[in-house]
Amino acid sequence: MSQNDCGTDGTMSLSEVEESLSAYWLSAASNNLHMEHDEKAWGKPRIAIAAGHDPLFARIKEMIGSFYWTPAEVFKLAFPEAVVRPDQLCVISYVLPQTEATRADQRRERTLPSERWGALALSWRSVQLRAPSASGEVFD
Repeated sequence: MSQNDCGTDGTMSLSEVEESLSAYWLSAASNNLHMEHDEKAWGKPRIAIAAGHDPLFARIKEMIGSFYWTPAEVFKLAFPEAVVRPDQLCVISYVLPQTEATRADQRRERTLPSERWGALALSWRSVQLRAPSASGEVFD
């Protein structure tokens, strides 16, 4: 299934999701290396969206085991009273990439992590992974 299967029923489009997540992480206090200068820890998020009924999810479960939950199973666990079909669900995945400055510093190092890389590791531990909802509120 393509990402175009998601967001066609009046929900957020891929571009709106990208804008919302990017705006959130651009301004998030936790997106900071906490070094002497105010520097972002991560670049613009890389985002992908999959349809909740994509057969790949069932295939993954078949390949790795029953402990893996499909999007429909996760939704049912989180919202047991809600009645939703898998084709009504979308899965949003995103990665917070390191900045070019961090990658450049790390490429120069030969024995130990760079200062930025170390600061990033420490910064990551303090991050509460929270993302904005469609309304701008934050999910816990």
